[in-house]
Amino acid sequence: SDLTLESVRALLHALGADIGGDEVDFVHKAIMALQEAKQNAGGDVLLDVIAEGLQHTNALELPHGRCYALLTLAEAELIRIALHTQISKPWFLEKWPDCCVSLRLLRSDPLELSVLDASNNWSESPFRWHGR
Repeated sequence: SDLTLESVRALLHALGADIGGDEVDFVHKAIMALQEAKQNAGGDVLLDVIAEGLQHTNALELPHGRCYALLTLAEAELIRIALHTQISKPWFLEKWPDCCVSLRLLRSDPLELSVLDASNNWSESPFRWHGR
């Protein structure tokens, strides 16, 4: 399925990147080109294409020391169980006491990225528009 320009604008806004029309158009075109290439190769995984498109265009600058991963529902449920079993401890991973984790949920109506759960000492750090 095709992703509209307005959907890309809403997605970027949900990620915290309030950017101008030219930048949104650039990201939209990159995502659509990747989607067409995936479809021509027999695939149609739009979420993977969006993630690849954002990475390809360097659209978002991740804060230093942060990593992001897309998880399946089952994987996220396991992380959430681990978060709840460690709630009384000052760390999430004993071997790496400075490691903090949060689970974010990308909602579709309204389109937003919200924190579902987080480990102790985790703090918010917004995405930033990297520009071209």
